[in-house]
Amino acid sequence: MKFVCTKENLFSSLALTARAANKTTSLPILSNILLRATKAGLELTATNLEVAVVTTLRGRVEKEGAVAVNARLITEAVSFFPNNQVELDLEGTTLTLRCGKHRTIIRGVVTDDFPVIPEVVGGSEFIVSSLELKRALERVEFAINPDENRPEIAGVYFSAQANKLVVVGTDSYRLAESTTSQVKGSGTKQFIVPLRAAQEVVRVLDNTDEEVKLVVTENQVAWFVGDSKVVSRLVAGQYPDYQQIIPREFSTNVVVGREEFVRAVRAASLFVRAGINDVKLSLDPGQGLMKISSANSQLGENMDELEIKGGGGQPNEIVFNYQYLLDGLQAVGTNQVILEVVNPNSPGVVRPDKEEGYLYIIMPIRQ
Repeated sequence: MKFVCTKENLFSSLALTARAANKTTSLPILSNILLRATKAGLELTATNLEVAVVTTLRGRVEKEGAVAVNARLITEAVSFFPNNQVELDLEGTTLTLRCGKHRTIIRGVVTDDFPVIPEVVGGSEFIVSSLELKRALERVEFAINPDENRPEIAGVYFSAQANKLVVVGTDSYRLAESTTSQVKGSGTKQFIVPLRAAQEVVRVLDNTDEEVKLVVTENQVAWFVGDSKVVSRLVAGQYPDYQQIIPREFSTNVVVGREEFVRAVRAASLFVRAGINDVKLSLDPGQGLMKISSANSQLGENMDELEIKGGGGQPNEIVFNYQYLLDGLQAVGTNQVILEVVNPNSPGVVRPDKEEGYLYIIMPIRQ
């Protein structure tokens, strides 16, 4: 193998794939990146057997060949190269990298034991805006707890159909749902993707505005974007019918400034009770005020008043885990947010004030 490209492009491709490599020692081959030079360019592949990331780097291919090299080692080594052309030269399983006056030699291994990444074909296909898909995943993945004892909620739930893609994440204490209409396809498909795979998709979608082709079969899914793809197995099992926990009617709903809300919750977090993390919200639409308070017998207490800028209903109180509340407020993104409450013992809902595509549900802390 002999291949020439820029250092910037090589490092970018290595960084993209290296994160998918497995750090454990049970299968040493999985800690490697497979480098394969073909007429199309240099293909880089890494996998942990659950998810695989494959990308093709364009450059000058002078000789075809393949080798597997330690993912962390080659990525860190290339990061120190000057911004110049890099030449990769393979003899046997020894890879020599030259960049200007810099030379690095890495002992690789034969590729025979590297897992074959399956081709995902013949399934349901959907075309999604990369910006919308990335945004949807980022707005739900933080709500997921990768609990191996409950694999059906340890992943990201997708419901895909023509003109609509719904993405959901939950840890049973809070739930986030993001919907985008920038989808093309036919038919419907519901499936659960491991959290690690969703996180890799987000990384692949960084700094691109290309459309994403999503292909789903009975047990696998692949995302194709530009010269890269992410392939993952699907999580077996039935996702809970989360629609049942979404309140349909509310006693109180208020509109408040998001930044002021975040600031007040962070201030209250200094005085929450350890292990409970409780902040109390007292809503009074008639007075146009929302109080955010916390108290700790050993530290003291804190209280803020925020102006309610819209909404209505009766006075109400509810107690939330402050971190869960902050996560939802930061994911909303709009300048103002809507908080909807039924009673102190029912889930509260946080929404953006000017879009229909996001919903965040938090279970209260019962007093």
